Amino acid sequence: MDSSMNGTAEASIVEASGLMNETEMGDAAAEMEVDETADAVPFFVLSEDVLQALDIKTATGKGSLYQLLNQCCTPQGSRLLLQWIARPLLDVAEIDKRLDLVEFFVKKPSVRRTVADSHLKKFPDFGPIVRKLEKRRIGLQDLYRIYQAIQKIPTLVKAILAETEDVAPRVVQLINERFITPLDRSCGDFTDYQLLIKETVEPTNRPGEFRINPALVPILQETDGQITELEAQMKEDWEKTYTEVNMTDKTLKLESDSRLGYLYRVTRKDEKLLRKTTLKLITVDTKTSGYRFRTEELDSLNEDYLRLTAKYTAAQEKVIVQLVETASTYAVPLKSFNKVLAPLDVIVGLASAAFNSTVPYVRPTILPQDNGIIELVECRHPYIETFMERNFIPNSVRFKQDEATFHIVTGPNM
Repeated sequence: MDSSMNGTAEASIVEASGLMNETEMGDAAAEMEVDETADAVPFFVLSEDVLQALDIKTATGKGSLYQLLNQCCTPQGSRLLLQWIARPLLDVAEIDKRLDLVEFFVKKPSVRRTVADSHLKKFPDFGPIVRKLEKRRIGLQDLYRIYQAIQKIPTLVKAILAETEDVAPRVVQLINERFITPLDRSCGDFTDYQLLIKETVEPTNRPGEFRINPALVPILQETDGQITELEAQMKEDWEKTYTEVNMTDKTLKLESDSRLGYLYRVTRKDEKLLRKTTLKLITVDTKTSGYRFRTEELDSLNEDYLRLTAKYTAAQEKVIVQLVETASTYAVPLKSFNKVLAPLDVIVGLASAAFNSTVPYVRPTILPQDNGIIELVECRHPYIETFMERNFIPNSVRFKQDEATFHIVTGPNM
């Protein structure tokens, strides 16, 4: 085994190897989400029984090797990691390529942290979004989330390449092949989509809510103008109301509810101050967050507001249908983007697991299948050592075909 401390979490699954042939898929693969990000290279499959028996995966997801290694930032990365663990590669060259990528992020901690914290954590789960696109049942919010995700690609690429000057050309080429070139391609694939969403969709004043740009359709523009005028009148009533009841804009808040429209809210403590007013107040409800109400003026304005927003929603529906129809053609490019993003997330997560281990992980030297040698030098169990009260006692073992093929394992960790 290579003794250099340029660790990788992939060495941790050596104990699970050689237990099934790739043709014996079993129940594990049937239950697992089929992730298209997997490389089309030879692998074999560990059965569900093996995964459970070796604590690689548990029914609850806790107390397992998978939980220990799963430091992914996205759901798609977590799904792919489980697939990689349950379907170990058989091709030495492909294994070494994965190890090269993990080693790069282990040796570049600032790059790893930036890619993970500033970029990967901000990407949504594209699995459900792709299915919505394919079924043409996607909303404006998800369409905008795709738009925002694609906008992040150039800075993600820049972050990955930030410290490659002293990296071996072979590894830089691999990084380009696996991540940079495909990411740049995805950016180009979505050029027209980005223009479409930028011109068509805009956020409203409510968090997480979007609408069609009113400038695109005359009736939307007219209705939007009427809504803007109403909101100005509501603000005037708000200023008049908090002055009348001897409060400020900090204590009496004008809020917008997606179902109820506009209303006022004060804390339950401040509600007693309203009892002295001569204004007629219409109660909406009382919750732990406070007392919600309207004045007669706001109630009248809000009725008009709800009518106009319903009109706007109905008018924009036809545009949304056309927009979704066009956006659905980007389901395949979005899948391709996800095929790059998920492996990147797994590689960065494995590097984090290796770097943050109690004792740094060691990169193994992978030998060809017919070599007949398995040698582990001061090997530790990655999960058990995390909760032992004393230091884990490492063990060494060497198997060699036709020379040493059977060992009885004993020791302080048993």
